Formats: sequence, C-alpha cells, structure tokens
Amino acid sequence: MQKLLTTLQKFIPITDDLELYLRKTVRRDQYKKGHKLVRTGQICERLYFIEQGMLRLYVKHNNKEYSNWFMLEGDIATSVTSFFDQSRSLEIMEVIKDCILLSISGEQLEEAYTKFPDFRKAGQRIMERYYAQDNRQKIHLMTKEADEFYQYMVETHPRMVEELSDKQLADYMGITPQHLSRIKKDIREKGIIFKP
Repeated sequence: MQKLLTTLQKFIPITDDLELYLRKTVRRDQYKKGHKLVRTGQICERLYFIEQGMLRLYVKHNNKEYSNWFMLEGDIATSVTSFFDQSRSLEIMEVIKDCILLSISGEQLEEAYTKFPDFRKAGQRIMERYYAQDNRQKIHLMTKEADEFYQYMVETHPRMVEELSDKQLADYMGITPQHLSRIKKDIREKGIIFKP
C-alpha cells in the first residue's frame, strides 16, 4: 500500500481520512505469470496499481498477438476503454511476471472521487499523464524507423527495455526478434551509449 500512497503523494497530499478509506477499500491480490486479468469480450471491472510484477495489454487477431503496451511496478493499469465505458474489452490484459496488484472497482473509485475531491484531481492528473504518454508513444512508433524507436524506448523507458524479452519488445515495435537483434548488434558495434 505504501507504494500506491507514495505515487498519489506526487499529485496530492494524502489526508488521514483518504488513507484510511484506501486501506479499507483497496484489494490486494497475487497473480502468477500467464493469468488473464481481462479477456476479449469481458468488461474490465477494476483499476490496478502494480505493486510488483509486470502486465501486458494485447489484441489477438487471426491467431496473431499485437502488443499494445506493457506496465511495470509502480504503474496504474486497466483496459482503459472497457473500464471507463464499461464496454466489452477488445484487448487482453495478462500477467507476464508474477504480480502483486492493488485494485479498486469503478464504483469504489467514483465513491472515492465524491468523498475526496483532491483524489479526483489526482486521478485526472494521472490519466492526463498516461494519455499524453500513450499519444507520444504512438506518434514515435508511427514516425520513427525501428532503430530510432528502439533508441527512444531505451532513453524514455529503460526499465521496460531491460525487463522485456526481445520477442515482447519486437512484437510491440512491429518487427521480428531477429530485426531487433540486428539493431542491438549494430548499436553495440557503433559503441552508442544511450542516456535514460
């Protein structure tokens, strides 16, 4: 719970009442690698905070998987459209490294927003930050060559690059693992050093 409180404190002061509410309301669960938190066609009922582990959002189409994003320790995660619209999810949210997740339901989140207006502000700021990040990622993914995008990922998301397998990262980038391996080899041979 302390990691969640620390994350929220970056946006708002945490009052004793808010902390007590969160300690009573937030659920803590452990999941093993491979567990599907949300499947295609299900409605995502919860907003998660990753205390430990790693998640992946992806779409499966014609027996091929297309990774949408990866979430690490300290991130907030959900199937955004499904959770906020309460619509059937188009994507799958899967545990890719054993996780400890803190979560809250949509109803509980709304109750917290009503009882604690500052908490609503924190939620808004967090969503703005994630929306901006997602938009930036998509633009870079569309406009950069694979080697440039890899460099961008190393500089902006070094932990993710370190923790993902080459297959997972290549899948997200829309290239083969072999192509990614060639990019890494070329970077090593040129002696390029990235500064995260």
